[in-house]
Amino acid sequence: MPGVLQDLGDNQPGWRTSPLSRNSYYTTTLQAEFIKRKIPFVVYGGRKFMEAAHIKDLISAMRVVNNKDDELAWMRYLMFWEGVGEVKAMQIFERLAVLPHIENCILELKEAKYNFSNQNIYLVLDAIYHYINNVQNAVRGAYELMLARMAVNYKQDWEKKRKQDFPVLEELAKNYSTIGEFITEMLLDATLNQSPVLMNSDIKKSKNDDHVVVSTIHSAKGLEADVCFVLNVSPGAYPASRTMEDFDEMEEERRILYVALTRAKNNLVITRNIRSIHANSLLLNDKQEQYFLNGFPNDLCVQSAILKEGRMFSKRYRRAK
Repeated sequence: MPGVLQDLGDNQPGWRTSPLSRNSYYTTTLQAEFIKRKIPFVVYGGRKFMEAAHIKDLISAMRVVNNKDDELAWMRYLMFWEGVGEVKAMQIFERLAVLPHIENCILELKEAKYNFSNQNIYLVLDAIYHYINNVQNAVRGAYELMLARMAVNYKQDWEKKRKQDFPVLEELAKNYSTIGEFITEMLLDATLNQSPVLMNSDIKKSKNDDHVVVSTIHSAKGLEADVCFVLNVSPGAYPASRTMEDFDEMEEERRILYVALTRAKNNLVITRNIRSIHANSLLLNDKQEQYFLNGFPNDLCVQSAILKEGRMFSKRYRRAK
């Protein structure tokens, strides 16, 4: 990530820089950093961070506290909870709409007449309102109370993917002084930075727009950029561990990496996790032995280490000119 941001900081037009990843999960932190720094970007393949359903769930609660007349936010928030369908959610909203303030709405939701199976339905709003001028704490408080329900709603990929997004959202939130400012920025980002399906025609039409193209490798065919960053080319990732027993699948992995590496016109940067290399050399030698970058010619690249919080976590390979 530091390399991508440095490249953009050197007055490089955004569309000339493209981070590529096997899946959108590895670009989550990068997308949050772009939002924080107001760097325009588009996402091809996978999901955009602020457009993910679980992020929208939490944001809907913050929107309700910020504007108690936001009907769409109320409907999404209420239907997030078990036992609240569309009809019941609309009935509740109609009662809340006539109340003068969000505090009154929270008190109304506490009434036993609604018979909610989970008291967190109003505790979340109470926590956000309590931290209305501390956005980071508001995000943290809401997430802690919505966590259990989210784990049920998104059980298929909660632990592996979605759960890790909330520390990123919390880190992003600390840059805003009020919930209103945070929501405005998030909604503006979602409006201006759409996530189209990647097509050659889309690339040509958007080529002169000053934005960063964040893409999954599978969606990158036809995409070219002056500078490409291929993320997490680590042992156990190329080839993926699950493919090591099948020659044909390993060759498909090699083709995927080839597609990624050939998207760069002038400069190619490959990142990898040094910790995974050390761990694999001790515990999972097969991953290290099958690693696609073994034997990479030294005369074709320059290696450099990036330190984060005092430890080395990746290396970059930059194509020699």
